Amino acid sequence: MIKNINTIKLITALVFIISGVILFKATFVERGMLFAFNEHDPMIYPRCLIVGWLLSSVLYLVMPEERLQTDSLKKSLPGLLTVVAVIAVYIFLFSYLGLVLSTFVFMLLFNFVMGNRKPVSNIAFASLFTFITWFGFEMLLRIPMPRNMIVEMFFY
Repeated sequence: MIKNINTIKLITALVFIISGVILFKATFVERGMLFAFNEHDPMIYPRCLIVGWLLSSVLYLVMPEERLQTDSLKKSLPGLLTVVAVIAVYIFLFSYLGLVLSTFVFMLLFNFVMGNRKPVSNIAFASLFTFITWFGFEMLLRIPMPRNMIVEMFFY
């Protein structure tokens, strides 16, 4: 059992930094011809999220120490790991399911994990967030995002 707060903080930061580096590396995995896109890289959105993740982890590591409650850390660890797992699944599936479907599913899962058990509000929020994300990247910034392969075959 780890009693030292500095050791807990160091381990937590290192876990997030290492997992962030692994996820960042995964965004550069070679894609076959089915996932060949034009000069804009469709993984820019997940990379931006991961860079924010890494910067937050480094800031957590170097920020002055506050008194942490180790009991509250133990209680929140399962939830924290669940959120990290949901984010990792989102990043890995992003290039296969496309922006719209993966973001919608991610927001449904994330809201469920965070305790929102109301299906109507959960679906409404996921739909709105997905639309805003799609509109921002595809329409405003003109960054082509990955699309679902089935949708790509029939509609584009």
